[in-house]
Amino acid sequence: MPDRPTVSNTLPLLYLGMVGQLNLLAQLYGKLWVPPGVLAELGAGAEQGVEVPDVLPLPWITVKPLASDTYTPCD
Repeated sequence: MPDRPTVSNTLPLLYLGMVGQLNLLAQLYGKLWVPPGVLAELGAGAEQGVEVPDVLPLPWITVKPLASDTYTPCD
């Protein structure tokens, strides 16, 4: 398990939620940070009738804005 929180985009949350395995992310990564834009994408999917997970009540997920919109790979 990483020693710091992992940032997730929409797809792992959406697809693991669809197959009832969202808890795999908690098992693999412990804490997960989700940018507000991911919640917006999940909300847009829900408005279109897609079954999306409700991630807000999950204690291992924290909604956290990104410091930058630019991706910088880790070493």
